[in-house]
Amino acid sequence: MVTPAATPEQHNPDENAHMQYVQTLATGHMPVFTDVMHGYENHQPPLYYALVTPAYLAAHGRGDAAATRAVRAVSILLGALLILAAYGCIRIVFPDEPWLALGTATAVGLLPGNVALSASVTNDALTNLVLAVGLGLLAKMVTATEPKERQRWALWLGLTLGAGIWTKTSTLLLFPAVLLAC
Repeated sequence: MVTPAATPEQHNPDENAHMQYVQTLATGHMPVFTDVMHGYENHQPPLYYALVTPAYLAAHGRGDAAATRAVRAVSILLGALLILAAYGCIRIVFPDEPWLALGTATAVGLLPGNVALSASVTNDALTNLVLAVGLGLLAKMVTATEPKERQRWALWLGLTLGAGIWTKTSTLLLFPAVLLAC
């Protein structure tokens, strides 16, 4: 709340470009990439931006700073869910090592770069969550003992992979892991 919002200088240098994307969606239009100086984040897939647009619309009447902080709040929530997803993923892979899962969640929650990104307007917050959930679902699928159970986890994994494609292209890193596991 104390980090300046809607100013030329942000703690995340891309935050204003991400906000331009959200503002464009809020007008009912899809953003178009035109040049590097204006809307340079407009090449990104739309899922994160569609997810945060309701928060933007709810707060926009109170000014740009309030709207930015509302969108940041959604990113903070995604960052908190990432901590839980990291914990869950490690619990699946190492079920007899609860301290390892707790240590992983603590590391994710205290990692300065993750905290900074999760407290700003960026699709990286959702990207990281999708990756962690995808790895957890992959672990569930691989460790499933019944074919029906494996199919259920594979379906959820497929939906997560699809959400990843609509979030950011770096989630494509999950695909080789899934192919290798299969």
